[in-house]
Formats: sequence, structure tokens, C-alpha cells
Amino acid sequence: MVKKPKLAVFASGTGSNLAALLKAAQADTLGGDIVRVVIDRKSAGAIAISGKLTLGLMANVTDFHGNSDAWEFDAS
Repeated sequence: MVKKPKLAVFASGTGSNLAALLKAAQADTLGGDIVRVVIDRKSAGAIAISGKLTLGLMANVTDFHGNSDAWEFDAS
């Protein structure tokens, strides 16, 4: 039996892509298990999606927008 990889999903917006990935994972057609969701806004619909479709899924909200650019964020 092959061990499935653990996946992290980065989400934003309404969460429709996250919903599709979670449904594929639950149907065992994704090829991995989603164990974490990283979301860039507290208001993103992906937060509600991750809570409705799974139990025990870790979701983190990380504010990438508080820094002037990605280089500054990476350096912090």
C-alpha cells in the first residue's frame, strides 16, 4: 500500500477551488490528503468551506498583504 502525501492548500477568495480539492480528497481521487489550509484573509470564503467540508483540518490565516511586497514578507 502506497502512503498518500500530506498536502497543504493555499486559498483565497470564495473557496470554490478549495471545495473542489477537498471533495476530491474525500472521494480519494486527489492522490493525497489535505492536512492544512493557509488563507490570506479573514474574510475569505475558504474559511467557511474548510470548516463545512472537513473535521480536524488545520486552517491558518496569514496576512500576506501587510507587507509592501513578497520579498519583505519572506525576509520577516
